[in-house]
Amino acid sequence: MKKLVISIMIIISLISCKKVSTEKLSTNLFNFSTQVVDYMKPLEALSKLASIDNEIVLVTANDFSVTNKFVIPFLHYQLSLNNVNSADITKERIEEFMYLYAYIFAKNEIIAREAIEKGIVVSDEEVENSITMNTQGRLDEFKEFIGTTALSYDFYLKDTKQSLLIGKYEKSLITDITVSEEEKKEYFLKDPTISKTNPKVTLRNITVNFKPGSSKDKALVKITKILNDIKKGKDFAEVATKMSDDANTRNAGGMMGDFVSRGDLEPALELVAFSTPIGEVSDIVELPNSFQIIKVEKIDSEGVVEYNDIVETIGNILSYMKREDIVKEDTDRVIAKYGLRYWKI
Repeated sequence: MKKLVISIMIIISLISCKKVSTEKLSTNLFNFSTQVVDYMKPLEALSKLASIDNEIVLVTANDFSVTNKFVIPFLHYQLSLNNVNSADITKERIEEFMYLYAYIFAKNEIIAREAIEKGIVVSDEEVENSITMNTQGRLDEFKEFIGTTALSYDFYLKDTKQSLLIGKYEKSLITDITVSEEEKKEYFLKDPTISKTNPKVTLRNITVNFKPGSSKDKALVKITKILNDIKKGKDFAEVATKMSDDANTRNAGGMMGDFVSRGDLEPALELVAFSTPIGEVSDIVELPNSFQIIKVEKIDSEGVVEYNDIVETIGNILSYMKREDIVKEDTDRVIAKYGLRYWKI
């Protein structure tokens, strides 16, 4: 009898672990007008995640979840703002957007909760000042504009407060960052572009995509094997043509174009592109929807500068990198603490 009771308790425990968090991030501040509903109707035929009436959990944490209904206003906003042709919208694009933004909203929510738990406060005056600055004093025009979307001004108020909370919280993590002279000199010697004026790089890339909401494991195994093959001597361009998921560069052997400048790439990829020596292949870079490796073919510039002329810039770069590492480490901790994860449908 005792064994039976224990078995029942274990089963109940396992079942409870699989339950979706009961609290959903509220959609009460959104405007699901007839116009919004009519706009989304054709998209429902492409993906059930585009259905306002069919609420589906995308991301969960320990005590809340984010559903498609919470993300739909932002999908509608982006598509209508950019006048995207419905013929160009695919099931994959919809679901990629929904999962990615659901995760971003959930992550922001848990970091904001962590900030509140740590005693961080944002006043109404701070929110008002932030909105005044963001709208450049044209608040009435902004209110009128946002009223035509699925969003609302009340949501914007709440979102602004959350952003300020996160900003204060992340700032509180950075207490004392120092960069030694040795670190600066080492960076100057190792970074192939830091001493160059207006550097531009010629790159090849290999991309392995993964869908938000799905496991990254297969994609990581694939890109790791590709990198190992290249390290063993396989030609980067040939491998890119056969294995890369980037349709824009695949047929050109992964060539991303000549003379890529700073600001042309995603920050994580740019950091690697401008710090990898000519002829070398980078380590794996993780982006929101893909893993990438790059090869630097050429570096051009308008001239060179001496160490003493850019030592302050190097210090700023290293300080920024250290701050990013601290924030990332803490974000990973908070994600683990709140049990943030994609929910399979």
